Amino acid sequence: MTHLFWNCRGLGSDTAVRALHGLIRKYRPSMIFLSETKMKDHRVNGGAKKDGFRGWEVGAVTWMRLTGVYGIPYRGEKATFWNWMNSFFQPMDIPWLCGGDFNEFLWESEKSGGASVLYNRPRYLANFMEEVELHDLDFNGSPFTWRGIRNGELVEERIDRGLCNQLWQNIWPNTLVNHAAVVGSDHCPILISCEPNQRRGRKRFRFEAMWAKEEECRSIVESCWNRQCPGDAITRWQSRINVCRSKLTSWSKRKFNHRTEAIDVLMDQLGELQLNWGPNREAILRLTIEVDLLREQEESFWKQRSRIKWLRKGDANTSFFHQSTLQRR
Repeated sequence: MTHLFWNCRGLGSDTAVRALHGLIRKYRPSMIFLSETKMKDHRVNGGAKKDGFRGWEVGAVTWMRLTGVYGIPYRGEKATFWNWMNSFFQPMDIPWLCGGDFNEFLWESEKSGGASVLYNRPRYLANFMEEVELHDLDFNGSPFTWRGIRNGELVEERIDRGLCNQLWQNIWPNTLVNHAAVVGSDHCPILISCEPNQRRGRKRFRFEAMWAKEEECRSIVESCWNRQCPGDAITRWQSRINVCRSKLTSWSKRKFNHRTEAIDVLMDQLGELQLNWGPNREAILRLTIEVDLLREQEESFWKQRSRIKWLRKGDANTSFFHQSTLQRR
């Protein structure tokens, strides 16, 4: 079970939309909390429903609590916001996970560059965590989750995070936060995995509808079906089916999955470079452009094979067109 919290800084950008769909396809989150979408609710809901999510709904779950937070960024309004947070939320007697962009860091080490951290600054987030008995979760990835240029200087802060109470930790002791690579926003996507070491079962074989349009597919099937196999009719039939399944799977990976594999490799490289953003800024920008280009190609690939008309430029939804092509999800 994985949950995604991300300040996407606007879903009007094709790059941000493609980045979001890339996260959904790779991690299959159970819950997504987005902040600063800069879109009207009905458009966000429409995109969510196409991806199999319910949109802006609060599920009737009584045995656990998931809370998404977007902290006020304006200094003059912070006291009012955090006073409300402290009065509205209380310690919970059920498992509680809380995540998002808090616009606050806990420790001086969670900021690099810019103005010096004042020793007597208000500790809004720390006080809130103490009041409601939440603990900071361990994380993998870059030590900072937001970056920006202030007065010509790179400033980095860890203001996005995941928190949980003791009951949550008792049930999911291996819960881990992953600071994913930044693409399409100035914030890292926050992925919270409750069982990060759990392995998925073997993927079930399915014949893809798009394969039937490829001449290579016909050749593979004919070759497998014409091969000589020992045994009775049932044994020969089963042997040919198994060989055909294996060869079609390998062929499909070579022909159709190269973009996905290339994106995964580039995202891994991007994550490594973003561990030390300052000296790697040019390389990060170059890889970000490459990733977005590959995602655009992948999006175009599925769009061309769909019978659904592409209605709105910017309503990028590769998963939707992928589903309409395969007619099976």
